[in-house]
Amino acid sequence: MKQSHHNGSKIPIDWVMSQALGGNNIDSETYRLRANHEDNIRIFQNSLKSKCAEAESLKTELENKFSDKIIHNVQCDDLLAEARTIIPYKAREIKRAEQSQEAFRLRHGLTREPVSPKTAQNIMFLIILMFGEAGINSSFFQNAYMVASPFSALMTSLLISVTNVLACTCAGFFIGRWKHYGANAVDANYDFFTSRRNQAKILFWCFIAVITFFHTTVGLVRALESLDKVEHSIVAYLAIITTPEALFLVITGSCLSILAYQKGKHAFADPYPEFGERHEAVTKLHDDLVDVFDDFTQLIEERFDDAILTIEKLIKKQQLSLKKYNQCITSCMNAKRDLEQAVSKAESQINMQLSQISDHHSSISGANSCSAANNAKRPVSFKNYLNFDVPAFHHPPDMKAQTAKLNEERALALKQLNTIFQVVFEHNIGDKS
Repeated sequence: MKQSHHNGSKIPIDWVMSQALGGNNIDSETYRLRANHEDNIRIFQNSLKSKCAEAESLKTELENKFSDKIIHNVQCDDLLAEARTIIPYKAREIKRAEQSQEAFRLRHGLTREPVSPKTAQNIMFLIILMFGEAGINSSFFQNAYMVASPFSALMTSLLISVTNVLACTCAGFFIGRWKHYGANAVDANYDFFTSRRNQAKILFWCFIAVITFFHTTVGLVRALESLDKVEHSIVAYLAIITTPEALFLVITGSCLSILAYQKGKHAFADPYPEFGERHEAVTKLHDDLVDVFDDFTQLIEERFDDAILTIEKLIKKQQLSLKKYNQCITSCMNAKRDLEQAVSKAESQINMQLSQISDHHSSISGANSCSAANNAKRPVSFKNYLNFDVPAFHHPPDMKAQTAKLNEERALALKQLNTIFQVVFEHNIGDKS
């Protein structure tokens, strides 16, 4: 009796024996076994193809969004071209200002370089001067019982010292600096110079009269020991001379006035009018040139920093896509391994089954059917189902390589900017001859 041909991979022994007795071959059973195993292999193969197709779709999407090497070119030609225009212009301004300063120095007969005063230190000196005079005056007023308390004495003395020091400092700055203006100039008798000097001399003697009256009044206050009524008379003036404390106050105040006057001449600017302003203009232009250079440097740095930041963001975004893609490739590799195992298992099983069928058929049919038995014993291979390539893994771009190239370009751009600055400095500023 024939057994059903749909018994999976089981060997129909009875059917094989009946085929042998009838002198028939067993090729149909061989085909049936092979087909059953191939159907099982195709299940694994289809699973592999499906996963590889998914991986290929992810790969296409990945390559459309990114490349294996993210190259971000940074162009600084516009900044360098602008620097080649602005930096030489600033340098020419400096040279013109230096020439103007030198012409001013030669015309006015100045043999020294301009002075940059230490303003903070000078202000501190004037403050010490104020409080020093206030302390001296308060002690004399307090000893004469002219004030109600030491605090009142200090306030009165501080008012006197502040008036004295501020007035003399302003006189030194606004009057004393102009007394010899243009005296050593090539055209010293030029009307502009003489009028300025004469005006300063008139104001100076007016100031001397006012400050003398001021110190005399302070001396009279101490000599008469009264803050309410001060009498300007010969007798009162003689009282100053005969009162050591009053005379000391006048002399001390006058000495401090001289110090404040001299300090005012050079505390806030060069002692010679307009010379310091020209020097400050040159200094400011130098600072402006350095600021322009720093600004261009910063702009170049910012462009490359932005480029590196952009690359970092792209690589981080690409890493997420690559992770998903590589996970799919891992699934493909697992599916291919399952296919290889299925092929190996199928080959082993079918060759064993065909060997059993051949042995049973040979034992019944005898030598007359040895060729059919030998055909059944030939090894069967399913290696053709393994001829399928799995897509390769992808790795994210090397961040270090990307940033290294950008840093090289950055260094080159900064070197070109520095060359522009150095060339301009040497030809326009360094050469003062």
